[in-house]
Amino acid sequence: MAQACKEAEILTRILYNGEHHLWIFKHNPKFTIF
Repeated sequence: MAQACKEAEILTRILYNGEHHLWIFKHNPKFTIF
């Protein structure tokens, strides 16, 4: 339950912050959106 909630929060942040953060996340797995 908590894991799914965290994943949803991450996805929401990605969508909110847009393609730039998504690009960084894809090319640098160690990058944290938080």
